[in-house]
Amino acid sequence: LAILQDYLPTQLTVEQIEERANQVIQQLGVTGSKAMGAVMRDIGINPTEAPKAKIAEVVKRLLTSSA
Repeated sequence: LAILQDYLPTQLTVEQIEERANQVIQQLGVTGSKAMGAVMRDIGINPTEAPKAKIAEVVKRLLTSSA
């Protein structure tokens, strides 16, 4: 398993996901949970970099806190 981990991409931290999500939210100029689909589509995070559920959790939190 340790050998395989050398070949896998590094997992993003919550802070890195938040940074990317905030950039997309600002670029799109959106707020509220209805914009979640647009942000998730444009965030550009590969599923190997972070689980989709983790990304969705961060995006939802940021969108609802900015509404």
